[in-house]
Amino acid sequence: MQLVPTPKKCTENNEHFSLNMALVCNNGEFSDTLVTTLKNELKIKNLEIGSNNAQIEFIKQKLKDEEYILDVKKDKITIKASSDRGIFYGIKTLKQCVNKSTVIGCHVEDKPDLAIRGVMIDISRSKVPTLKTLKQMVKLFSDLKYNHLELYVEGFSYEYQNFPEVLVNNNYIKLEDYLALEEFAEANYIDLVPNQNGFGHMSEWLALDKYHKLSECEDGFDIWGSHRPSSTLDPTNKESFKLVKKMYDDMLPHFKSKYFNMNFDEPYELGHGKSAKAVSESSKEDVYIDFLIPLCKVVKKYQKTPMIWGDVLVNHPEAIGRLPKDLIFIDWGYNLGYDFASHGEMLKDKKVKFMMAPGTSTWSTITGRYDDMLGSITNSAFAVKKNNGLGLLVADWGDIGHLQYLPFSYPGFIYGAQCAWSEPNEEVIKLKLEKLLGEETASVILRLATYTRLEGPYRDYGSRLFSAILWAEHAQREENDVEYFLNKMQSNLVDEANLNQLEKMFRLCLVELGTIDSIEKAEVQNSINLLLTLVDIQRNLRKVIEQNQTKVFDKDLLILQAFLGKHYELWCLRNIPAGFIPSGNRIKWLMKILMEIDERS
Repeated sequence: MQLVPTPKKCTENNEHFSLNMALVCNNGEFSDTLVTTLKNELKIKNLEIGSNNAQIEFIKQKLKDEEYILDVKKDKITIKASSDRGIFYGIKTLKQCVNKSTVIGCHVEDKPDLAIRGVMIDISRSKVPTLKTLKQMVKLFSDLKYNHLELYVEGFSYEYQNFPEVLVNNNYIKLEDYLALEEFAEANYIDLVPNQNGFGHMSEWLALDKYHKLSECEDGFDIWGSHRPSSTLDPTNKESFKLVKKMYDDMLPHFKSKYFNMNFDEPYELGHGKSAKAVSESSKEDVYIDFLIPLCKVVKKYQKTPMIWGDVLVNHPEAIGRLPKDLIFIDWGYNLGYDFASHGEMLKDKKVKFMMAPGTSTWSTITGRYDDMLGSITNSAFAVKKNNGLGLLVADWGDIGHLQYLPFSYPGFIYGAQCAWSEPNEEVIKLKLEKLLGEETASVILRLATYTRLEGPYRDYGSRLFSAILWAEHAQREENDVEYFLNKMQSNLVDEANLNQLEKMFRLCLVELGTIDSIEKAEVQNSINLLLTLVDIQRNLRKVIEQNQTKVFDKDLLILQAFLGKHYELWCLRNIPAGFIPSGNRIKWLMKILMEIDERS
């Protein structure tokens, strides 16, 4: 019997407990709602609360908060714990022991390695899931014994009631839905933690005439080979503080969690514009902290502990001492080579409360980078445990239009849960994924997650196939978009031998997928069709760049148009429809640039 996450101790016996009879549960001092949970999770038709002749019993025992002991025998099931949460996790394990109408006999002793076991879902890159989808995700996360969930907010993906002027595209989570999700998450012993960026990643706010003057660099900035619109607030302008405080006032009063993720990551322009003088007189880190501390005080007025991403300060330990002592520092890295180990040692030495954030590594690839997912989660979990960190936060970003479908993030969710609760065990990914989606779909998803291995030498972000989508987007801001795009793609072309291997993999995956009889299979099929088209685009780009051919993309354009139609259909099954427009634009921009190349004389 394989349980996910793996318990600390599990032994099977030869007994089986039958669910095909009227059952009585003595829940003792524990909540009656746990009996309802037991009935629903095990699909028990006839279950009553009572103390006489109870075949199922919840017993109070002095254990740690989330710890439990489960015993299943022929005529008795007992779960021992000190808290409702412990009983809940015992039920979640019991659910996995069910085989048709019986429960496999066993003895389980279990507790988590980490206190905080979290997932962060990006709802700000086009894709805002519906409340129904979010509740389905909460159920999955509770099955995996996560206890912390964040919905990443930047721009206008949250219903800012103090800013009605920004709620024009209807692509945001409504406050009433957020509160309903909080209640649902709480019932599943998950802390829904408010999350809102307020320093970097402010492009949508700064694009508005009303706030553009708050930009660090009003003319935008250059990074990674492209020019970007303003994204960072000017920390020396008091109006920047007022804007972020007003945003906090719109969110923090409503939610129960004792935490708040301020983010504060990637203020790319800091020190390169209006704050240059202040930075020259002290340091970038000091100016950053000077802007952070007053906003931390705002957070604390709402009785919440501030959390921030650590990228600005992790390489400047001398500055970390200025941070508020109760602040939680989140060190993030999404590739297998990220140095969680030394960062963990430094943070422990500095006596900083910290978490670590690996990633599902699905964004900007369509189907994922398995090696980076596995490596970042394994390494961060090891470092956070070794250095007495608080927990793990598995990030699931949506860069460049959030074109990856939800099931491709499941391997990262599963493995993150495993490593946060117990020891690393890669085998549980396949095991749990098969239970969720069936053997065919699970096998295809795991194979597709490794396609970047066939592209050429390792790179730590995105993929060469996906780069056509990425550079087509950036080309929209260039005066000579075709020349810019072709120049960028020259360093992203995949060798023909590798393209042949990729095509063979994708076509075999289509065959293995079989009959399309579920939303997940339809999502995987559409992803494969896009990847095959990107392979063909690579071949045709080589014809354009090396042989100066034109009129080569007609077939690709037709398939991309078909992809968009299916993408919209699938999008609306899980997400708010309005977000499809910015997501679909990524494909439309690629189509536009390919048409322009074809039309050249």
